[in-house]
Amino acid sequence: MHRLLRPGLFALAAVLACGGCGLLREEGDGDSGPFGADYEVVVADNLYWRAPRLDGDTLRAFVTYGGGCKEHRFVATFSVGRDASGAPAALAAFEHRTPGDPCEAMLTHEVKARVPAAFRDAPRRALRLPRGGTFAL
Repeated sequence: MHRLLRPGLFALAAVLACGGCGLLREEGDGDSGPFGADYEVVVADNLYWRAPRLDGDTLRAFVTYGGGCKEHRFVATFSVGRDASGAPAALAAFEHRTPGDPCEAMLTHEVKARVPAAFRDAPRRALRLPRGGTFAL
């Protein structure tokens, strides 16, 4: 069972169908901009979506965001190091890199990325949530 380590704001929106919308899934190590809060991560299992999870060497999460007129890119970043107590820890984040979509449909898609071995093998792993806090993996 996954648990939310620090509660953050979360609003689950209905999925609206849109023609021609798409999602590009990418993985990467770099950070080319500030971490945005223009999307939410689904943090609880429900009838339609699942909470973030590691599936073998793949990080999977459902994200909800506004849009529908542009293709949306989510890029995964990973860091492995030590927490404040000195214990080994790993942190992942999905960054939403599609600014300026004028459409207002609420979309939910699964994003996924292959995780580095150092992240997968870390004793403590978490996903950074866009509005603050982390979700234990």
